[in-house]
Amino acid sequence: MAKRLHTHYDNLKVARDASPEAIRSAYRVLCKQYHPDQNSHPDAHRIMSLVNRSYQVLSNPDSRRAHDRWIEEQILASQDGKISSPMPGGFRKVQEPLPYATLAAWLAVLTMLIFGLAYYAALQRQEAPVVPQDNIPVRQR
Repeated sequence: MAKRLHTHYDNLKVARDASPEAIRSAYRVLCKQYHPDQNSHPDAHRIMSLVNRSYQVLSNPDSRRAHDRWIEEQILASQDGKISSPMPGGFRKVQEPLPYATLAAWLAVLTMLIFGLAYYAALQRQEAPVVPQDNIPVRQR
């Protein structure tokens, strides 16, 4: 199944042929709905940054034309299965895979350290027990 293309028009919930007034109106509605001061949702800040970026692109005629060209390129490229992001590079964080070998090595070292300390504590208790032995006389009152 083909991956769906997500555009700035989708972020503002408007059609591609929307007028500048419709874009401005949709932007204002979304600002009232998702502004972090009025919405306690944990992702409200992220959603507002997407809405602001989308409005910035679609309100400028030059950047809107460039975005429309990008959409057309992506539609053509989607036939090959190559879709890129409309956001500038570095906008989204790329998560690196966890280094399982490094984590396993640190876990092994930590386990050996804990067992070593437990063994050392056991040796110390054998040499000098905490509880008095029966052969040691208890002081009389």
